[in-house]
Amino acid sequence: MLATDVYLGAWLLHSGAVLKGVQISRSNGRATAVFELDGPRLDEHAARFYREEAEVNLAAYRRHLEALKDELFDAIRRNDAERRTDDARHDPRSRRPARR
Repeated sequence: MLATDVYLGAWLLHSGAVLKGVQISRSNGRATAVFELDGPRLDEHAARFYREEAEVNLAAYRRHLEALKDELFDAIRRNDAERRTDDARHDPRSRRPARR
């Protein structure tokens, strides 16, 4: 399942899902994170979340939320580093003259 809501992602982790990855996409200067989660009955758990029927152990949910946010910020840092590398590769000002 793909999710862009960090609170839903934390709920799904709390419900037994496994985080498979975090992808960052950018559009008009704005970053969006997409969490890829896997596990049993994710659609059912998501439906309970959106119907406001989700009950949690708050301390455990908080740990899942913090872990998911750590993964999110790691993905953002990786994405930013890749963008800087790509920008430098395509910026003619960053090219050094050939040595003789």
